[in-house]
Amino acid sequence: MRTKFLIGPKLQAKFLAAFVFSNFLVALGFLYSAVRFIDVFKLRALEVGIPEGHYFYLFLSEQKQTLLLLTFLGILFTLAITTLLTIYLSHKIAGPVYRIEQDLTEMFRTNKFREIKIRQDDDLQEVVVLVNKLISKSQQS
Repeated sequence: MRTKFLIGPKLQAKFLAAFVFSNFLVALGFLYSAVRFIDVFKLRALEVGIPEGHYFYLFLSEQKQTLLLLTFLGILFTLAITTLLTIYLSHKIAGPVYRIEQDLTEMFRTNKFREIKIRQDDDLQEVVVLVNKLISKSQQS
């Protein structure tokens, strides 16, 4: 179980900012498309001669409001999911980096070298294997 929400705050904040920003840009694109879609309908209706006070325009206005509300809710949902997934996935990188830093700092401080271990489902397993080989090799010398 995680005891810290953000293990490597700088790294995780960068990940979060990048993913949330890119998601926000996509959401703005959807929002613009939705509004433009309804506006094009209104222009076409005027072109074919539907008079300005017609019920059709009220219908379009209601549809536009519904589309905006649904798009806004979709943006909030997407940003929430993106935030949670980004924090979860960044833990898989920041956690091992933190563990490696802590273990190496302790080894340098005490001059007692030992194998570094991280959780099996964390990323950077290859880096830990290489660091452990280096530690083993340095102990043999």
